[in-house]
Amino acid sequence: MKNESQTQAKHTPGKWHVENDLSPDGSSLNIVTPDRSILIATTDGGEYGIPGVREAEANAALIASAPDLLRQVMELREALELTLATLNRVYTQTGKFSSIQGTLDVAQAALANATESGVNRE
Repeated sequence: MKNESQTQAKHTPGKWHVENDLSPDGSSLNIVTPDRSILIATTDGGEYGIPGVREAEANAALIASAPDLLRQVMELREALELTLATLNRVYTQTGKFSSIQGTLDVAQAALANATESGVNRE
């Protein structure tokens, strides 16, 4: 099951929100904490006009939702672990639920990547 390091977030606590950074062309958006004390990220549509602004808005919305997405995936992982444990107790056929285990492994890897303190910079 899960251990404490898998549930303790190392990121700035959310709820994060998006606000304009008052750039002249409106292409930059800031993702900030509710009290605006911490700037999480800035997205920039650059010099690409409306398509760039729309992409910056979509990126900002995705980044701002990260704390909620992380919490939901953690809850789903826990529910899936319990479901798999129950199914394995009831059904003894080995490998019968390998697709569930595979999904659980992928979720666990994604959570590990999202909660690690180090960042893989490419």
